[in-house]
Amino acid sequence: MLYSVVQHYPTRFFHPILLKWTQYSGLLQKRKKPRTITSTSVIRNVYIPTKICRTFLNDNGFVLGDDPLVAVNSHNEQAIEVVVQSLYSAMFKASAYVPYSTYLASTTGYKLLMNPEMSVEFMDSDNTTQKNRIILDPEGFRLPDTFIQKNQIWNPEVALRNSKPAVSSSVPTYSLKRHFGFIRSISTAPIDKQLSLITTSTYMSLLDGGIDSNDLSILGNNYPLLSIGNKDYLSINDNKTSSLSSKFKNTVNEKAKGAEGGAIESSYLDKESELKVSGSAIKESGKPRDRKKQSELNGFLNDSSELSNGLKDSSSGRDAHVGRKGSKSVSRADKSPKDNQFINDSQAELDKLLAGVDTNENTVTPTGAKMVSKNKKGFIYRLSGVSSPIQITNTKDFKKNSNYSANSALMNLKLISASAASKKPVDAFRYPTANPDNLLRNINLISNPAFEPALLDTSSFKNQYKYQQYTFVADEVVSFSRNGRRQEIFVEQDNRTESNNTQIQKILNYISYALEHPQRDILLMISITDGSLSSPKVPKYTNIGRKLASLSSKFLKSYLSDENGERIFLSQMYKQANNLKIVLSGVSESQIDLTQFLLGSNYSMDYYQTIKKYVTEINKNSSQWNASLELSKEFSTIIHDPELATQPLDKLSGLNENSPAKGLWRYTDTMYASPILGTIHYRNKLSRQRYNQPVIIGDEHSLDTVIQTLELVNRANAVKDTCPPVVVYPHRERPVTAITLNQYRDLYNWLPTWRPTIPVLIQPLTGLKDNLQLHKELRWLTIQYDLDIYNYFKIGAINKFALKKHPDYGNEYVSMLKWSTNTKARSYDELHQLALKMEKKEFVDQLKLNEIPLGLFRTVLERWPKGIYDLPLIEKLPYIDLDREQPIILEEESLLNHMYAPNSVIPSSRIQLQFHNDN
Repeated sequence: MLYSVVQHYPTRFFHPILLKWTQYSGLLQKRKKPRTITSTSVIRNVYIPTKICRTFLNDNGFVLGDDPLVAVNSHNEQAIEVVVQSLYSAMFKASAYVPYSTYLASTTGYKLLMNPEMSVEFMDSDNTTQKNRIILDPEGFRLPDTFIQKNQIWNPEVALRNSKPAVSSSVPTYSLKRHFGFIRSISTAPIDKQLSLITTSTYMSLLDGGIDSNDLSILGNNYPLLSIGNKDYLSINDNKTSSLSSKFKNTVNEKAKGAEGGAIESSYLDKESELKVSGSAIKESGKPRDRKKQSELNGFLNDSSELSNGLKDSSSGRDAHVGRKGSKSVSRADKSPKDNQFINDSQAELDKLLAGVDTNENTVTPTGAKMVSKNKKGFIYRLSGVSSPIQITNTKDFKKNSNYSANSALMNLKLISASAASKKPVDAFRYPTANPDNLLRNINLISNPAFEPALLDTSSFKNQYKYQQYTFVADEVVSFSRNGRRQEIFVEQDNRTESNNTQIQKILNYISYALEHPQRDILLMISITDGSLSSPKVPKYTNIGRKLASLSSKFLKSYLSDENGERIFLSQMYKQANNLKIVLSGVSESQIDLTQFLLGSNYSMDYYQTIKKYVTEINKNSSQWNASLELSKEFSTIIHDPELATQPLDKLSGLNENSPAKGLWRYTDTMYASPILGTIHYRNKLSRQRYNQPVIIGDEHSLDTVIQTLELVNRANAVKDTCPPVVVYPHRERPVTAITLNQYRDLYNWLPTWRPTIPVLIQPLTGLKDNLQLHKELRWLTIQYDLDIYNYFKIGAINKFALKKHPDYGNEYVSMLKWSTNTKARSYDELHQLALKMEKKEFVDQLKLNEIPLGLFRTVLERWPKGIYDLPLIEKLPYIDLDREQPIILEEESLLNHMYAPNSVIPSSRIQLQFHNDN
């Protein structure tokens, strides 16, 4: 796994390499599994670095400590496993930990590009123009000088302006006709919604195979290319080729209009949004409720009738694709241009744009000549990660000309791709990254270009610290820098040999350390052996919810006495350390917390989406209660700032070190140590009784969530008409153990019926459907193992040897993403005939993901590293032996399936709450 992280490529550490490192180079020494097993034995063969290896590492810039001894025991093995699993997840599962990070912002609001139904409306702001903008014009796309110079992408020798489109490009393919049909079906939408939908649809269609590289070249090859380093990304033009561009676009558009009307899937927007909040409009603290504006916002979120253009739902397979989406991952690059030439701090420019700052109408072309826009203002917007504002010069033509719209969306994707690109171009012989027509087809599809393990210090505690000065020695340490602040991860491994008192003393030591070093951000991971990595003490996996609850309760009851004999509880001290986060978890789930810290995860929009759906479900399903949501002042501030709402912590500035709060709350103006997301206001339909229920932003393993939940449970018992909290957790691919306390068991009369007067845990899952991370992984597998995929359709198995065993790859297929076009799957016989006629790369590129059986994907996944905890969702967890004990993963997950009562500390024993509806 670590080898895969270094290579940015999931692969095994092959035996010939290991053999060379041990027998020939002498870098590693093999220690076999001991014959006599003790409680501290490692029950596997291990390899440890030799003196030659230490010399080699020192010579190559890795500073090691003075102690040459290497301890090999089960305790250290478990702690190392936690770190390695988290590094792997940070590299290859970024979309799951940094969701909804790409947005399109205009002067009126912003929309999530991978979830275009989700939008937030800004305060009043005049439509503005701004210099140095990127021009998306039907006569050619243009970039400003400042953008070109800043990003070093203009190379006249590389980007020849007289390049002509290929002959075949004048005829749109069937898949493009479908795509243009989708574009025309939403032509009555507001331009910001239309643009976000087309961009999202293009992205998902490319990923799923509804649009292939050939289609991409047809859309973009009428524009010359700009070179970014060694990579071609941006298609633009100038007035020298505008005549050619117009003729080309007119030809393509006329061809597209000739598509069969019945073949156009027109039901994309005739769907009721899951985000509707019935009963009452959302109210946000600190802002007067403007019912007209709120009506418009709710209309955007809930009603797509304005977009349907009179079209009704059809019976096509497209109709089934309604559900949650993930988001394309965006880089964790440092804001310094020296560290990443593509990422710039765009907040200042965005603020100017949204504040209504008018500038001259003139813009600058790549040649330096001024060009006056034909349209006075057009439509101006900004993409996350792109430093310059973008202008649609002719909004009427944008709505009428499908090719103009399609190329604008394609430009958006290429700009986003450029902003997230790694400084190190890595090409592969199958699908090189340098080819712009391989957008979402390159070999690095699932690796995180912003995550660089070389920037992390994973050496021992003794190597990083003068350990004699401290009252603790962590089992594992990871340190790095984020926005000029030192970040530290300390892993304390409990091999089930230490008492709770011992663990509490360790926690106290780290709290003291955090209070003494306020300029550092610290994560303390108390990792507990759970059998996921078998050990003599715990040979088989078991859920440790009971152990986590016991340790949490001990922490809450622990205190110190001051000189006056007054009790100072550890929880009070911990809340004062706003730079410290403490998490408790089993080894099998510890990588979640470490990965979130490494990537600076921000789940704000995920929480927002979930709580809105929850309120909608209450109003829809409860026969007794109406509900409305009021956002807290702090969370409203976050949601109305697209950077705060969507971007990882690496990209944020303005941290208030003196804030009493923690995490993302430190970027808001708050007086509270533990702000809430908001409050749900309930009104009984019959008795008119009213209740208020606070909403907590939850983290499954965090002591902050445990403390805040208990405080609000106690407050509900003391304050009239106040309910215990609802705790909202992020979407996960698989169930995660959320810590609760034993004392809740006796506080309430637990029944399976939902009601506002009990605490509720909401733990949503993504499911197989509309899972962006999964689709990226499946496309990557299709590219990487193209010969196996090709052979399956050509001869019926991955190779001739496998064919002798008559393999059965099953009849399970993934559903296409919600906004994909051209989703109808072809039969195996049809694809078999194509495979006999086409070359391997050409055939594989035009395949749709819903045409490849999941059993075939599982077969090629056997070549991935063994023991991964964050596997693609179609695979079983490696540490659970029995199929009946594997988590049940559904095709489509509903929020109603994941509302739980905290009646038990064991997740499998918790009551799943249901709405009681007499209707």
